[in-house]
Amino acid sequence: MKKGLLGVLTTLGIAEEVPDKTPPLPSGSPPAPAPGAARSGASSAAVDPNVLKKLEDKLQAAAPPIYLTVMEQFSVLADVIPDEGTRMKAALKTSKCSAHQLVEALDQLTVAMQHAQEEFEASFQHNKTAQLAQIQQSIVATDDLIKSREAQIRAMQEELIALHATRDTNALRAQTEEQRLDGIRASFLVALAKVTERLGFQKSRVSSMREV
Repeated sequence: MKKGLLGVLTTLGIAEEVPDKTPPLPSGSPPAPAPGAARSGASSAAVDPNVLKKLEDKLQAAAPPIYLTVMEQFSVLADVIPDEGTRMKAALKTSKCSAHQLVEALDQLTVAMQHAQEEFEASFQHNKTAQLAQIQQSIVATDDLIKSREAQIRAMQEELIALHATRDTNALRAQTEEQRLDGIRASFLVALAKVTERLGFQKSRVSSMREV
């Protein structure tokens, strides 16, 4: 489509010849946006050349023959009539097309774009829902794994506390047992000393008897 076609029609006063109304849209079609209105984020989004090409292909496929004829004449006369307004009048006359017919053709192309929007929105919402659902499943799975690991960490912490308590208990037992065993040794040494002392005393007495 030629850029600025609607602007040319308005400048020439052609659009004013047609009643200010558009043909009824098919059932379920979204209402056309108000002039100057922009969808959220659309005004700041970059135009994807591939998407633009697909939309232009849809326009070409949906274009009424009368529209294609006028635009072909409009293009052919470009070198002959530089002024777009005069050229559009000539293209309309050569194509035996009225401004009303051309505006109706443009309305049909507008409906085609509304259908393209419906198809895109349906596909977009389906893909968006599917992808977000997949990500959400991953989040849930990760949350479950986090809970599992946290439970394992708590169990290990509790086990470490129990092991530290067992170690402290055994350390205290070792100290107590060492004291008890040392006491047994000390008692044995005292008893041994007494017995040894008695034996020494007896030996001395016996030795003195042998000298007499």
